[in-house]
Amino acid sequence: MPAARSILRPAIFATAIGLAVFLLIQGILAAYNVYLIREALSRGQLNGYPEIYSSLSVRLLTTLVAGGITYLVVALAELAIASRGHRLLFVLPAASYVLIAVIGSGYGHQPQAVGTEWQLQCFREVCNPWFAHPWFGPLVDLALVLIPGWVIGARVQARRWPGLTDSAAIAALLVTTALVAMAGWTIAVIESSVNLPAVVAVGALGIVIGTARPWWPWLHALFATLVVGSLVSMVGSLLMPYPGFSVLEALHYEALATWPIVVIGLIASGRQPLAWVLRRWQERPLRLVIAVNLLNVVDAVMTTLAVRSGGAVEANPLVRFGGLPLKIVLVGVLTWLLYRRRPASLVWPAAALLWVACYHVSGIFVNGWRPS
Repeated sequence: MPAARSILRPAIFATAIGLAVFLLIQGILAAYNVYLIREALSRGQLNGYPEIYSSLSVRLLTTLVAGGITYLVVALAELAIASRGHRLLFVLPAASYVLIAVIGSGYGHQPQAVGTEWQLQCFREVCNPWFAHPWFGPLVDLALVLIPGWVIGARVQARRWPGLTDSAAIAALLVTTALVAMAGWTIAVIESSVNLPAVVAVGALGIVIGTARPWWPWLHALFATLVVGSLVSMVGSLLMPYPGFSVLEALHYEALATWPIVVIGLIASGRQPLAWVLRRWQERPLRLVIAVNLLNVVDAVMTTLAVRSGGAVEANPLVRFGGLPLKIVLVGVLTWLLYRRRPASLVWPAAALLWVACYHVSGIFVNGWRPS
């Protein structure tokens, strides 16, 4: 508790300084954008343009509230990491929010700024001020939002991540990473698209923070809501409602878009509990033998059901040759041999078969939501 109190004051001070500079820049840009809109209106270029969007007071209110919330959520995520002594990993939430949009298509393979006013309104034939470069605003925002994490990271004792690097920890890290990728694939198949930057950013945050208190699970859900864009959209709909679109309709729409990414964050945070379970099993290797064989039976049953339903094809040549009993017996013999000679290594087939079982569950979701 004393250590937490010792970093609370500098964390608040650094966040306030960074937020103040950020909001000042956004306010200036908002005034500039309103000036461009009014100029275009005076020239008759924006006939039918909603008058509310040319109001400086309304734009400032929306920009500062939404921008302030975005800044605070990103800063809070990095503070959660920096306060645990991870002096480099603390950049992950801000960097992922700003830079991972480069690999997606939603922003034209350009970084995403924290503040919305960097999207300059342009109604002239020539409109290209020096600060309109697509990388300038996001990098300025990134530098400002990293201030709190940098201050706290320099004040706490450095710690390595993920801590213990035994076989259980590595296996848990690999499994959760694979599960995040699989969950993203499941969403892409069901919805015909996926917000890849959101999957990467939220998944990475969940893996790094894990189930650490007091951050789990509310910070994972809050950060997911922000990265998807739902948080800013909901704030905007409350402050500046869209014509013909009620607030409840907006909240319902954003909730549908957000919950799959929240689930991905929670899946990613399971790294620590999974590592704990695998370590307990390693302490009593017979549990690993039982777990591997049970998971193998689950795989066999689920594969049989999938093949009979026509949703899969058996790719294992041993099963095609000798049937499922041969596979079950063979895995049982191999696990017993490992138990006698290298029992700790059973953690790897257990982790692999756990992922396979989750893959079957993913297939059930995909087939369940497949259009008839």
